[in-house]
Amino acid sequence: FESKDQGAKNSGMGGAYSSVSNSVWTVFTNPAGLTSLRFPEIAVSYSQPFGLSELQTISAVGSFPTESYGSFGIGISRSGYDLYQETTFQTSYGHELFEPFRLGYSVSVHHVSIKNYGSAASYSLDAGYIYQPVDWLKLGSTFYNLTQSTIGISKDQLPIIFRTGGSIKVIKELY
Repeated sequence: FESKDQGAKNSGMGGAYSSVSNSVWTVFTNPAGLTSLRFPEIAVSYSQPFGLSELQTISAVGSFPTESYGSFGIGISRSGYDLYQETTFQTSYGHELFEPFRLGYSVSVHHVSIKNYGSAASYSLDAGYIYQPVDWLKLGSTFYNLTQSTIGISKDQLPIIFRTGGSIKVIKELY
């Protein structure tokens, strides 16, 4: 369950998306970014790195902003093939704590299935923030697997990942 870049913009930026997070794919990258979405959105992504069907990933996300309760998001991602599959289902929530500071939380259920060996499931909690002190600067971070969850009878630990970044809007006409 390593971090996989889903969505064209996030993949094109090499996963450096914690502070930008202004598309529906923020469900997977930084749930605080859900607050920047104004309309419901859905998206689907498919990738097959190196042309290998064994490495294929299919993902779908949806966001549902509300006027007064923050924004909600859901996502599902499945990687692998018939011998080995990883599936993650995620629900996210983002809200503006105060004017330039937004928070987001995600609860994920992870399921792995290995042919002839069985399957196992676990959950994890993620959190993120976006801070925009001025119009042209955004800072953001995402913390994955705050619960330090493990999976399977061998208690293999899911990755604990911390991503942080900043984005600067240099030319006003470009945004």
